[in-house]
Amino acid sequence: MKKLSLFFLSLLFVLNGTHVAAQALHDPTRPQTGGSGNAVVSAAPSPPPLPRLQMVLIGAERSTVVIDGEVLQVGEMFNGMQIQTILPDAVVVKTRKGPRTLPLYVP
Repeated sequence: MKKLSLFFLSLLFVLNGTHVAAQALHDPTRPQTGGSGNAVVSAAPSPPPLPRLQMVLIGAERSTVVIDGEVLQVGEMFNGMQIQTILPDAVVVKTRKGPRTLPLYVP
């Protein structure tokens, strides 16, 4: 009987100690919380990244650019944008919101 009660007492200490240790651990993958316990949410979603102008080739008869791996010339369309002007270090594209300059991407 004494051994049985000693066993249950030991088991109680082991289980209680495991419970306390598990509560003290912090999960780094959980979202951060504010003071009220609610998850921190950013105010506005980030805009989609601009296309990358990767290369510019200017020739006597025609000029070519590479945007996100796609070879394009003046007048051609890319993701709803029309190539308007090709410069040595940038390209001007026509978007729904007006003209936009994409600079040459330098990694």
